[in-house]
Amino acid sequence: MLRRFCYILACVTLLFACKKDIDKTPMPGPDDPSISAFLPLSGPMGTEVRIAGRSFSADKTKNIIKFNGTVAEVMEATTTELKVIVPDGATTGKLSLTINGKTATSANEFTVTGAQLVITQVTPESSESGNITIKGRGFVNTPAGIQVRIGNFETTVEPGATETQLVVAVPVNVYAGDHDVTVVANGQTVTKIKGYHKIGWMIRTIAGSGADGTDDGAGAAATFSNPLGMAADKNGNIFVMHDSQRQH
Repeated sequence: MLRRFCYILACVTLLFACKKDIDKTPMPGPDDPSISAFLPLSGPMGTEVRIAGRSFSADKTKNIIKFNGTVAEVMEATTTELKVIVPDGATTGKLSLTINGKTATSANEFTVTGAQLVITQVTPESSESGNITIKGRGFVNTPAGIQVRIGNFETTVEPGATETQLVVAVPVNVYAGDHDVTVVANGQTVTKIKGYHKIGWMIRTIAGSGADGTDDGAGAAATFSNPLGMAADKNGNIFVMHDSQRQH
């Protein structure tokens, strides 16, 4: 009998001790921020993520969102939803939201995948031929794993490619004018609209001095009178027709 009484007393004591420990854990208040869900659940850096919850700040500057510890930019905010961008350097992990010193953490992790494909710069922006350098991020460092097009013409990626820079040759069949530059890598496609201009003609010599006449000659030695039209040959020579005569 004494043994049974001691057993019951021990159980009751343990129950109250546990209840006392539970009571020490503060429960979130109705005004404390809380993250209930976010979409998408994964994506590369630069991905737009929408976060749902409660007690957010409508002032986007007061919502401090972190992806596994890396601060993200808040694009839009209401008291129940945030639109944020996965920051550069983010790693897979939970999201946290801090407002006025109070922090909420998501139940699920956001999975950071490969870097988002971006073209930031093409140099030179124009040329007659040769190579151009494409800078950005999300490229691959093996030429076999990437495709580049200038306009509708696929080109060759030179050795030495990195995740942020590519060097490619301008295809000989690219015609004069503006062309989009497109990169395909890691299942993503990105295009820089009118990223490159192929120069078709360059003025190397200006003929004529402004004086009226019909003299042949190189450069400023030539004179023209009442020009009627012009024509060009494959070598870049321009012929001026005037008064039934031809000069170039």
